[in-house]
Amino acid sequence: MLTELPLISLVTPTYNRAKYLPETVDSVLNQSYRNIEFIIVDDGSTDATGEYLATLSPSVKVLRQSNAGQVAALTAGWGASTGTYLGYLSDDDILLPDAIATLVKHLEAEPEAVATFPNTNLIDQNGRVVRERGGRPFSLAELVIEQECYIGPGAIFRRSVYDAVGGWDSRYKLAPDREFWMRVGCLGRIDFNPEVLALYRVHSGSLSVSGIVSDKLVDEFINVAEQFFDGPFCPDSLRASKNLAVANANLVAARGHLRNGHLTRFARSIMTAHRYDPASLNLKAMSRLVRAVIPPQLKQPIARLVGRFRRSS
Repeated sequence: MLTELPLISLVTPTYNRAKYLPETVDSVLNQSYRNIEFIIVDDGSTDATGEYLATLSPSVKVLRQSNAGQVAALTAGWGASTGTYLGYLSDDDILLPDAIATLVKHLEAEPEAVATFPNTNLIDQNGRVVRERGGRPFSLAELVIEQECYIGPGAIFRRSVYDAVGGWDSRYKLAPDREFWMRVGCLGRIDFNPEVLALYRVHSGSLSVSGIVSDKLVDEFINVAEQFFDGPFCPDSLRASKNLAVANANLVAARGHLRNGHLTRFARSIMTAHRYDPASLNLKAMSRLVRAVIPPQLKQPIARLVGRFRRSS
């Protein structure tokens, strides 16, 4: 029966995504799991989003606010939620029909897991798959030290986790999810489901494709790394890795400055990384720097070619 299923509250913050939002909403409404509290927070949209939201069933809780950003929208949504489990879904991503049922079942069966997330396929603006199985298992050390986060759409976590660590940090606009998962990962296991249960959309309006953000936002990765090691959640087992982590965060910033064409800032970040830990300037880091300057319009074709090569090998 419906009442026997734990309630999951899923929040979608949205801003001017009328083109993609209906497909996102349909993917939630078509879930096989039937006890979902779906909350959409309209963050001051000026396109046709408002008109579309007005057509939805009352079963979807719609909140509206003046434009304040994704973090504020998520905070409002989670603040209005009542579920045992919480999650979020971007307004251009898609959940496959059994996603919530599979992930909730896992957390119910694994009490030591504090969160779980599925594998994903990357799709373009037309819904065409450009990369299959883009997810990887979670590693707190890899996230904190190597600055690699593979948690994509469909991630859910326990309300007790939210109560313990708090939500996304309003000081960040580019890296709030990364900083959040650092805190969550200190509480227990974040389990990866290798089954593809979600679709992550990349398009010209997303940072994953454009990659062009302000220098201030690029430097958020450095601030996040330093904050983590100076904060209350960092485990003793990672504290000795602070220099390498901050060095790698500077390399992430360097990639952003390189994309922006700000070579002085790029060089400064590289030198800072070397000062913190010379070992950070390795072949892997150099390869990432090279990829950072690939024109955005070529990234999807290259991803499709890589995907074809992997399938044929």
